[in-house]
Amino acid sequence: MRIVFVIVSICLCCSCGDRDLLDFDKMDKPQGWEPTFSFVLARGDFSMWDLLKESASDSATLKKDENGQLLIEYKRPEIYTIGVDDLYSMKAEDMFFNGSFPINRSYIDAGKGTVQNPYYDTLRVPFQLEQLLPEVSIREATLSIKSMTFIVMNNANIGGTLTVVCENLYSLETGDKIAIPLTLTPGKPITFYSTEVPNLKAVLNGSDIVPLTFVLKVTDIAQMQNNQNVLIDIATAGVDYKNVNLFLPSAEIPLPQKSFIPEIALLNDLSGDFEFVRPELQITARTKGLGADFYLRPMVFTAVNAGKMLQTDEVFGFAGENQNVNEVCNNFSYDISNSNIQEFTDVWSGNKIEYGGGELRYGGGEMWLYAGGKLIFDLTLKIPLELSATELVYYDTIRDLNLKNADKILEARLRMVGENGIQMEFGIPEVLLLDGNNGLLDRIANENPDLVFPAANEAGPANGSILIAFNEKNLRYLAKSKRIVLKIVAKSTPGKTAVIDAISRLTLRLNLEARVDMGGVVFD
Repeated sequence: MRIVFVIVSICLCCSCGDRDLLDFDKMDKPQGWEPTFSFVLARGDFSMWDLLKESASDSATLKKDENGQLLIEYKRPEIYTIGVDDLYSMKAEDMFFNGSFPINRSYIDAGKGTVQNPYYDTLRVPFQLEQLLPEVSIREATLSIKSMTFIVMNNANIGGTLTVVCENLYSLETGDKIAIPLTLTPGKPITFYSTEVPNLKAVLNGSDIVPLTFVLKVTDIAQMQNNQNVLIDIATAGVDYKNVNLFLPSAEIPLPQKSFIPEIALLNDLSGDFEFVRPELQITARTKGLGADFYLRPMVFTAVNAGKMLQTDEVFGFAGENQNVNEVCNNFSYDISNSNIQEFTDVWSGNKIEYGGGELRYGGGEMWLYAGGKLIFDLTLKIPLELSATELVYYDTIRDLNLKNADKILEARLRMVGENGIQMEFGIPEVLLLDGNNGLLDRIANENPDLVFPAANEAGPANGSILIAFNEKNLRYLAKSKRIVLKIVAKSTPGKTAVIDAISRLTLRLNLEARVDMGGVVFD
């Protein structure tokens, strides 16, 4: 895991110092002496908020909570999206059906030429909506029909009106049944008619049938062909469902395996033996247009390279939204009360995280589904900067050194002094010397590793000083060095956790102290 001593890194890397060191050409007169010089390699005076916010990446944000404590927030939106069609398909198929109505003079009063009793017939048409799950009972639906086409073949050669009444379909505007009159004209054997039927309400009450009642009223029999018939073909196209109210049996939808690699700048450069005290992995279920309550058997998260797994046995429930107006957000969390998230968080950044294995459950019952309705899961990792550490390791680099006349150095040491407002002590057990290609030239072990920068306490910040001496072997490589790397180890006070707040400050200065042999130095 990584974090807190990014504070030191930013302090040193963003601070200012003299990179053009030991340039004796700037001095006035040559003398034969061995003076000691002190050069500032880095300095800084920053609050924790100043330091850490500069390292936040696009995917991770540094925030302050209501108490001013700092926390890292990493977001991963839409890790799963479940649409209406994953529960029940609202895609309708075009329909075609026909009917035949025999015409006999027994229905007709020849003397008056009018219908004694209108001719009725009913055609039962399946309400075609593709069912992905068995035993689904449709109660009600709102839909529109882009075109409803009628072809009437008047073989009886009569005049009158054939009215098609859709018994279960109602206009949303008027509340009336949909009734479409078609005119029959003697001498015109075929009548073609097409219309759009928008904004319908289908009241089915569990049936999958839409009865169509045909009412034939004959007004002209002058050219009537007895014992002939009237045929009608009906077709629909572009049926578009807006919503469906149905009774859905219990269902389980498995969540597929997915993965991502989180890159969190504030966590990328630390290692060691430590853990965050209150990390939280929050899943937000955003629902709109799915009118039912759901349950989620928790997903299992695995850090592949580290071989660690995060899981919980809890089942999380959340409410749906059956008006298709406002999005409903439900949150559930993996935290220290219901999971092993503490040991998992320290391998989060930079590892391939696989997740899945859970399932979405619906207990059964009445449900409203709206076209375009969705259930979306978002992931948020929150890490308050509150941790306990026995060894939190960070490597910091002082770059672009230009040590002129470094071969004249007889003795050298690094000294860090300043004031620590953080609730962790830190030391520098080792320094690395690198060349311009980041190749290792030499390691400098701190002969006094117990000398540390003390932690702040209830009384306030602590002053400290760390000193690291170079030996003769180290000095031979100093002239070739272009970078100095500090190994920084931080520890919290035993039995306590370190809380990093926004106003904690660091005031640090890193000096290179060198005793130089000035004999033979040539001055211009």
